[in-house]
Amino acid sequence: MRVLFFYLCFIFGIFSETEIPVLLSSNSSSYITTLNSFQSKFDYPIKLKFLSSLNDEEQIEYFNEIEKNSPPFIITIGNQATFKARDNLINTKIIFTYVNSPSSNNFSSEKNLCGIHTDISIKEYFQVLKEISPKVKKVISFYSNKIGEFYSNEGEYYELAYDLDYRKISIQNKNSITKFLQSNQNEIDAIYLVNDPIYTPENFQVISDFAKKNKIILFSQIPFIVQLGATFSLTPFFSRVGIGLAELSKKVQSNEFDCKNAKGLSIKEFFLSVNQEYSNQSGILIPDSILKRSENSRLIVEAINSYEEGNVELSETIFDKVLKKDAKDIVANSYKTEINLQRKGINIDKLFIIAEEEYKKKNLSLARETYKKILSVQPNNQFAKEKYEYLIFLNSEQDRIEGDRLERNGLILEAINKYSSSIVILPSNSKSKASLDNLRSKEKKNLSGYFVLALRQYNHREYDTAETSFKKILAINPGDKNANEYLKLTSEKKESMKKFETCYEQNDKKCKLIWQRKK
Repeated sequence: MRVLFFYLCFIFGIFSETEIPVLLSSNSSSYITTLNSFQSKFDYPIKLKFLSSLNDEEQIEYFNEIEKNSPPFIITIGNQATFKARDNLINTKIIFTYVNSPSSNNFSSEKNLCGIHTDISIKEYFQVLKEISPKVKKVISFYSNKIGEFYSNEGEYYELAYDLDYRKISIQNKNSITKFLQSNQNEIDAIYLVNDPIYTPENFQVISDFAKKNKIILFSQIPFIVQLGATFSLTPFFSRVGIGLAELSKKVQSNEFDCKNAKGLSIKEFFLSVNQEYSNQSGILIPDSILKRSENSRLIVEAINSYEEGNVELSETIFDKVLKKDAKDIVANSYKTEINLQRKGINIDKLFIIAEEEYKKKNLSLARETYKKILSVQPNNQFAKEKYEYLIFLNSEQDRIEGDRLERNGLILEAINKYSSSIVILPSNSKSKASLDNLRSKEKKNLSGYFVLALRQYNHREYDTAETSFKKILAINPGDKNANEYLKLTSEKKESMKKFETCYEQNDKKCKLIWQRKK
């Protein structure tokens, strides 16, 4: 897709000296992994900055410079970077990722925000929780501020669906955490740790030790916390976030996506991490299905890293290992498809360019067929799927509008053919169906006159015009048996006449008619 995006940038008049600003909250390893993956799919110059390295004065200068240069958009990675960009940029579009709970921060009211949403629904955690321990019942979650409460609230919407008794607890300090845990020691089966400042290293250790001692399942949405002492965690595949960020950027750049109201794309594949040693110490038996999924997650990360480093053969070997364990894994299948296409020499980027070129020329049929070809080898390519469906609608409407024009000009056969073509392209096009039915209904009263004219043309050996006239009758009334029979006869006469003329022109002695004429 890198070639495609470069092409789109070019046709929209943005030249190579224009840099896309990218602002990271910090040099977090997850942010860097995401950035690397983003750049592997984004063949366009960027200007990278870390918010953590800028003082207040430098931040003001940085955002003023962006507004002055008017880039197509800015990429922000992380909460702090995104919030600062939102507060300081008025005219520049912001494409964000790794923002906790955008909706709870009033992002939906902004006019220049869209992003890759990395929040994972609590129902995904509940699914894993129930798979680990089907009998688990009582689940709690601590929070201390608005964002923490927002994440904690979600559990209340799904507790009944998973047969759980879920409670959110407002906590302000370590003492209140300890007091609550001690008072409810036998009333807790699992603890859900959300993104909240209450979870300092010290407070987390209190909860982790308590959970291990009391056979409580501890799970979290906080990246890497599982390794510090928790049962399991779910986090986005950081490389997939980067790829999604590049895809959304292309959509915004090509005006395929209106970047406002914090809408965007959501990551649907998650990394499951299990701390088996902690689980064993907690007396919790992790099922083989969960261990297998966790191992596959680890292998996928390894395979993606190998792929991005250019070691395609090693990457394919690892993906094959994953698919042997789980043939339906979305991420592994996606990368395997990409590798197979490279090996077969199928250039998807080039097909995208051709499709966009034909679309710009208003050759909707060719553009549609090119996207269809892309989908034949990449059926899950969402960008191609959306473009293909959009072009089906446009193509169908184009033929319907052309049919209306032809009907107004009295070109009945041509109009019927266009309406019919519109319906073949999009069978649900009710406007085309209505136009076709109305035209046929109006023209049925003229059928007898059309037939007299067609028969006269046939008898005068005007086979080309007769053929058109009989087709016109059948277009109005497809069940007309006389017109259908004469159309066959007309076609046969045309073919015989064509053979005679060719034979005569070539003076072919093998042609009996010509030979007799010459004698």
